[in-house]
Amino acid sequence: RAANYKYDVVYGHDVYIAGVPWTHSCSCHNLPIIQGDGAKNIRITGGGSIRSVDTGSENLDSVDAGTLWTGCENRIHVIPVGLFQCENIEVTNITLLRTNNYNFNLRDCERAYVGGLTVREVTCASGDGVSCTVGTKHVIIDRFTFYSNDDAVTICSTYNDPRGLVWWHPNPGDDNCVDDVTVIHSNIFGGHGITFIPWGTDAPDQSLQEIKNITVTDCVL
Repeated sequence: RAANYKYDVVYGHDVYIAGVPWTHSCSCHNLPIIQGDGAKNIRITGGGSIRSVDTGSENLDSVDAGTLWTGCENRIHVIPVGLFQCENIEVTNITLLRTNNYNFNLRDCERAYVGGLTVREVTCASGDGVSCTVGTKHVIIDRFTFYSNDDAVTICSTYNDPRGLVWWHPNPGDDNCVDDVTVIHSNIFGGHGITFIPWGTDAPDQSLQEIKNITVTDCVL
């Protein structure tokens, strides 16, 4: 509900940025429900659920497109947990339920353990699970249970992403490598599994854009 926010929210799935696909409002304008910026020593532990507003979209893990887009233009799309330039992170035994976009974003973060996370009942398109993006390093994703329509784990290197307007920003010229990510003991249903997105190919120094040291073992995809 817009009245619950202290800023002017944007409705609908996307905003417009010239020449940019996938401009999702949750990345460009609306803030995460739980937001970290430059924080250290973070623990978000369960049990418990973060359940997003879902009127008209009780789809029970359906991937039917007609269900996913119900009421999309009238919904405020937000990320449940979004962390930018944070260190020493533990997220355990939490359920993210009926999120209407990305679920859990790590952007330029270091040293994170994500254990026992469950993502269920996505209510819109682009229901990505855990995103390790823009310089994120040293992450363990353990016992991740994922029911959604898009990428379960997104490993994305970008150079100067114009979508970083509100709660995060790009760092052109910095070390944007995504390095040392491990996914273990996880059950991933639907979507695209482990997804590599090398969007840093326009950078003048490719050594700062590498995706490297990724391990996926003992998982059901």
